[in-house]
Amino acid sequence: MQQRLKKGEEEALIRDLLAARDAEDLKSVLVMLLMGENKNALLHLLEKYLKQVVMIKINMAEFMPSKRTYEGGELGLIVTEFETYLRKQIIGNDQADQTLVIEISTTTDDLKGAT
Repeated sequence: MQQRLKKGEEEALIRDLLAARDAEDLKSVLVMLLMGENKNALLHLLEKYLKQVVMIKINMAEFMPSKRTYEGGELGLIVTEFETYLRKQIIGNDQADQTLVIEISTTTDDLKGAT
């Protein structure tokens, strides 16, 4: 947990937490900060830095819709198929203590080395 917080040590509130000498000191600092006017800012920073970032790379060339031609009224169908495809790609990676980041590439991007 301390390693994750260190990523945010440029933030004064996080520095205050990291400066705690022991568990009792940390408890005192937390109580003081949570009772103060910066409570919401602290909660936001804790959520931001305590969550683990998980990068999922998805190649658009692997998405295979059920058909190749769609009529205008079938927009919902292809959207649903793509959503199902994305959800299958992230199964097991979408945990409460994680921030999920999806990187989408195309075959063209991969050939050019783009990110």
